[in-house]
Amino acid sequence: MQELRLTIHIDKPAKDVFDFTLNPKNTPKWVDFIAVEEASEWPAKRGTIYRNRGKEGAEWSELALTEFDPPKQFTLSKQDGSFYVRYSFKSLSADTCEMEYYEWHAHEVPPSPLTQKTLEKLKHILEDGDTLRGDIIEESLADPSTLKTVKIVSTRVELVRPEHKTPWLKQWTLHTIEVPEDQAAALADKLSRAIETDIHSWYIDFKNDALHYVIFANKVFVVDRTHPEQYKSVVGYGLRLGIPSHQLDFSPEVASWEPPKV
Repeated sequence: MQELRLTIHIDKPAKDVFDFTLNPKNTPKWVDFIAVEEASEWPAKRGTIYRNRGKEGAEWSELALTEFDPPKQFTLSKQDGSFYVRYSFKSLSADTCEMEYYEWHAHEVPPSPLTQKTLEKLKHILEDGDTLRGDIIEESLADPSTLKTVKIVSTRVELVRPEHKTPWLKQWTLHTIEVPEDQAAALADKLSRAIETDIHSWYIDFKNDALHYVIFANKVFVVDRTHPEQYKSVVGYGLRLGIPSHQLDFSPEVASWEPPKV
């Protein structure tokens, strides 16, 4: 027999954490080694079958929902009885709970890839709303007043060098922004209409662990980061606009570029 028990405090109501972890669409957002998870029916109930697979083309794994007591506890079990995982939720206050992850194996197996760091990622997503983060170059906007509608967390200035390919400018003013996930699509659409197109082709991007918005003038791409092959069409579009390949470094196929230090 082998067991694993992990706990974490999350500043969200127990029901919110229960609902988030029960939903199979959310699992790849916080469990890095799972690429996709789906349920045989929704809403889930006792007897619902969950299927998931890893990122490396692994076979599908099936678990049945054998215990279901919302919002306190649910358990997923292998049908042969060799493994189960139980999620338990205890309210500590109206807005705080303790979640326990308990994993049981009938036989000795390699250490679980799910660790305390995994739960910390879940905590971050739930407490911070799975915020997306990225940069806007102020000089890329036809109307800089658009920046008044976004949350800017920091600003830095880069003096223009030949590698920037914008010799008519003296500097790039880069604003790091944060965007709540539920506002990302609307902001991306707004920014796509604010990018200047008279002199140069630009893009803006922001991302979290699950999604990557890449925004060109009047064109928005949303990349599922568990499928990096989706970047191919984004890079191709940027190249057709004349953007230098080294600046399209959001793709894993393009080496990351940093301007020379001055």
